[in-house]
Amino acid sequence: IPLCLLQLSPSVLIADHDNWDFGTLSPDSDTVFHDIALINPSKDKTVRIQNVRAWCECVGAVSDTDILAPGKVAKLTVRFNPRGMSGSVTRYLELIDPEGNSLIKIKLTANINKTPNSL
Repeated sequence: IPLCLLQLSPSVLIADHDNWDFGTLSPDSDTVFHDIALINPSKDKTVRIQNVRAWCECVGAVSDTDILAPGKVAKLTVRFNPRGMSGSVTRYLELIDPEGNSLIKIKLTANINKTPNSL
């Protein structure tokens, strides 16, 4: 387990990347994806992901499981569509439990630059 995962977190879940930078993209780029490992650090509490709350339609995520037993890991595939955007972009995803509580918030960033072909 990487040392960053051993830090105390106010989140119920821990991610190997709770901030992900997609780098420099064109506003004409296709949707980009990145896999994030989610860990349930609890020793005795199973966690259920009920919903993924996105700040806009340009981001989203799908988990390979919605139930994480204590100590288990899930794969969260996040997506970002930069079409029509420009400049420095920051978006958030939040995983929500059945009671409506936040399990973790993930920050996604990118720098959207116009290429000579898109001017």
